Parts: sequence; C-alpha cells; structure tokens
Amino acid sequence: MPDLDSSDDEEEFEELASTLQIKVTVEGQKKVEGELKKFHVSEEKLKKTAAFKKFWADVKAWERTKEVQRVANVERAYYASTEGQKLLKDWKRFGKAIKKSLKKDGISNKELNGRIANKLENVVDHYDKAFASKNKWLPMYKKAWVEALKNKEAL
Repeated sequence: MPDLDSSDDEEEFEELASTLQIKVTVEGQKKVEGELKKFHVSEEKLKKTAAFKKFWADVKAWERTKEVQRVANVERAYYASTEGQKLLKDWKRFGKAIKKSLKKDGISNKELNGRIANKLENVVDHYDKAFASKNKWLPMYKKAWVEALKNKEAL
C-alpha cells in the first residue's frame, strides 16, 4: 500500500482502490442475512428495556424544544433558498446516477469513479460553499446547534 505522503502516492492508491471488487457468494449472503436477523432480535429486546424507553422519551422531548426547532428552521430556510434548491437538485442527480449505474451484481468501479464520483463532488461543493466562513448560513447553523446542545433537555 502506498505511503500517501505525496500526491503521486495518493493517485497510486486511488488507482489501486479502483480495481477492488467485492463479490459475495450465495452462501456468504445467507451468513450475512443470518447475522442481521440475530441483530434484529437483539435490537427488539433492547427497545423493550426501561432504559431504552427512557432514553427515547428524552430524545423525543429534546427534539420538541424551541432550540432544536430553531435548527430545523435554519435548515428549512436554507433548503428554500436558491443555494439549497441547487443542493437538492444535485442530490437528486447523484441518486439518479447511482440508480442508473446499479446492476444486478452491483455498481462497477468505473461508474463509481466516474459519473457517481462527479455527481457526489457537486454535492460536496455545495456544502463547502454553504459552510464557507463568509456565508450567512454557517453562523446561523452553528448558533442554533450550540443552543440546542446546551439546553437542559440535551444534558
């Protein structure tokens, strides 16, 4: 595996990673599904415990606080803005690229490293712009989250 100290090493690693393929046999798929069933049973048992019920009630109470609602309001305002609408469109394009690339045996590395990576990069660019230091959304979002995480329901 390359050292990744230089950009050449990083490119070599990306090239190497693009050749990686994972295939699961029918037997392997059955094993995975069996483990998922075990997890589901454990999850159901956990949900019935008093500690989990209290924790979940506390989370729901916190979600209803005005501070958490303020976070939701900032997010709604962002998604209603021109910037937010562009982000949503790029997420849709990303989803369509995945759907178009999805075949019975998975998604090819060529598709992952090509069209899908390009569409995801567009999404990432929107987040970079939204959370850039000179953008109005970052301070609003940070302030709302700080207040939501410091209220008595969060503690």
